[in-house]
Amino acid sequence: MEDAQPNDTKAAQRPGGGDAFAELYERYFASLYDYTIRLSRDRDIAALVVQSSFLRVRQEQSDSAGGTLEALKLALFSGAHHDVAERLRQQRDAAQESDEAFAALDPAQIENTAAADELPALAGLVWQSATSLRLNDYELLELGVRQGMDAGEIGAVLRTRPEAIENKLVDAQDALESAFSSLVVIERGRRACVDLDFLIGEDAWSPSLQKRVGQHLQTCQTCAETRSGHPAAREMLSSLLPVAAPAGWQQTILERLQNAPRVTAPASATHAAGGPPPQRRAEPLPERFGGGGGGELGDWLRSVFGGGGARGPLLGAALGALLMLIVLLTGLCVGGAFDDGDGGDATATASPTATATANGSVTPTATTTPTVTITPTPPPLPAEPIATDVPADTPVPSATATIEIPTAVPSPTPAPTKPAPSPTTP
Repeated sequence: MEDAQPNDTKAAQRPGGGDAFAELYERYFASLYDYTIRLSRDRDIAALVVQSSFLRVRQEQSDSAGGTLEALKLALFSGAHHDVAERLRQQRDAAQESDEAFAALDPAQIENTAAADELPALAGLVWQSATSLRLNDYELLELGVRQGMDAGEIGAVLRTRPEAIENKLVDAQDALESAFSSLVVIERGRRACVDLDFLIGEDAWSPSLQKRVGQHLQTCQTCAETRSGHPAAREMLSSLLPVAAPAGWQQTILERLQNAPRVTAPASATHAAGGPPPQRRAEPLPERFGGGGGGELGDWLRSVFGGGGARGPLLGAALGALLMLIVLLTGLCVGGAFDDGDGGDATATASPTATATANGSVTPTATTTPTVTITPTPPPLPAEPIATDVPADTPVPSATATIEIPTAVPSPTPAPTKPAPSPTTP
């Protein structure tokens, strides 16, 4: 993405000076802003990260003998990687940029001109394929493919061994090519292959659909020809135009940096000798684009158990002991270990009923129906009996409640009937 210049090794003899820093800023502002906004997908985060990265390099280089632009470039991207990782973990529901800003294409960088009219659509497909990767894998592609860094330079940015970078970069390129090939075949090959159209059906794009289409692509000659007529995923990704910062931001950030007070920081022996400035430990990025990092609970767990040392194991053992105590108390409660022994007795009481006779009269009868009454258990007696004078004529209350039976209701008396008149003879 950058045009190499023959005087890179001598262009920053005084990085702390105004002209040298302005040159450094002018050369790397666009690429650093594109790198940060593609990782965060948030223009505010990108602007803050770019400003802090340049400010850090300016302050660290202010009193040193200098360094090459290549070394300063690695310091810029290393600091930006760390800041983006930290800000993404603290991000809460931030509005992200639309995909249109990331899928703009430079047709001049595409060698395969057979599908020139399809290049804008293919640019959207390659960016969709990139966002389906893990964010750490995409960052390798961003540094290796779009920023043009080799394994050693990427290792210096991410603080990782170059051998591990090489293997991870190959895996990331394979994952991007697989996702892009599946999307191209889905969008461009359904009319040519009936089996592919039946395989896709009404399913939306997903990792499982990508896997099925990828397996079909390995055995279908028709779909293989459809894929071969389009550019490779790496070529499409490298041809995406850098995301431009809003108008006026580049000049505004430069003025802030030039007016910022300089803080002298101690330099290491390697740094004083002209090597790259000291770098902070690189933090891994979240798993997905625009990830929030697990929310407040995840942040608390990381702050408690992620500090290293013996704090995490000790807190884990304490929480385990507390959990065992809770389980033990729950078992005792279920087993009735804390019951006070109160109970009840069942007694039988009488209840009145009424029966009907054959001639229609109602005869009240008393029927004993057992009912359950709860008799409270008297409190325990004191150790020494207490003498009390109770009059002889004082009634003693019954321990149980009694139910009074009402008196029988007399049956109704039938009304007298008049005898029928006897017939008379003349």
